[in-house]
Amino acid sequence: MRRAPIVLIALGAALAASLPAAQGAFPGRNGRVVYAGRIDADWEIYSMRPNGSGVRKLTNNRLDDSAPVWSPNGKQIAFRSERSGNPEIYVMDANGRHVRRLTHSALPDTKPSWSADGKRIVFQHFVEGGSAFVPIESDIAIVNLNGKGVRRLTRTNSDDLNPVWSPDGREIAFRSDRDGNWELYTIRPDGSGITRLTNNPAFDATPSWSPNGRQLAFASDRAEQGNFEIYVMNANGSGVRRLTNNPATDFEPAWAPDGKRLLFTSDRGGSLQVYSMASNGSDVRQLTHRGFASRTPDWQPLR
Repeated sequence: MRRAPIVLIALGAALAASLPAAQGAFPGRNGRVVYAGRIDADWEIYSMRPNGSGVRKLTNNRLDDSAPVWSPNGKQIAFRSERSGNPEIYVMDANGRHVRRLTHSALPDTKPSWSADGKRIVFQHFVEGGSAFVPIESDIAIVNLNGKGVRRLTRTNSDDLNPVWSPDGREIAFRSDRDGNWELYTIRPDGSGITRLTNNPAFDATPSWSPNGRQLAFASDRAEQGNFEIYVMNANGSGVRRLTNNPATDFEPAWAPDGKRLLFTSDRGGSLQVYSMASNGSDVRQLTHRGFASRTPDWQPLR
């Protein structure tokens, strides 16, 4: 079984339980970009305009906040926080106010993703702790927006990670090593219909749905082991094509609500920062430049 390369897991123990994340796009007009940034000693959540200007700090505490994702109506943000002492799922308004906690677990809950109707959140639920960076066992679970009705969708002895709900609400994409290698799968919200999408000896991770639900962007080192690039494939796993091509690590893709651009995280400038590119891989632009690192971007849908 191949574990995550160091670049994907050794970004600091403070962010360990949220590595890595991605989100599917809900259709709409392009709003602000939300992301996690480590400007000082801890990770906080920020938002900015799509060109990188107008940065706003949304959280402000001494414990890490990360993995932010927009609700389908663009009015709320789900995220992972350690403010209670254990990584849990929280929700706040788009301006950072009215923070409330959804999960209460003995082990970390991370990587939230919204349902299409905005009433539920799927997340990664640690079943056994493991090391600081890699769980012994992690399953996919769902919680209602009121924090009730937590339900596990998967129950295996493997790791199921990075759940991302499709824009039509019918499927959840995720990463798993259940077949001995890190591949991408889909599952229905009731836990049935698990389908394997990728099948190769490479490391495939961080799936992200296009706003029309017809494609998935993801990160993979299939061209060169340890060199992660951004790829796109059809929702059934066919038609894989490569979007980025450089010696740096490119991962955590996230589509724009209009489907014309993608955000992603890259260390091509020497540190992890947020970039955007056209949906065909051209016109790459660096959006963040501050601090130790910025990552896990997501694009706000405006209705």
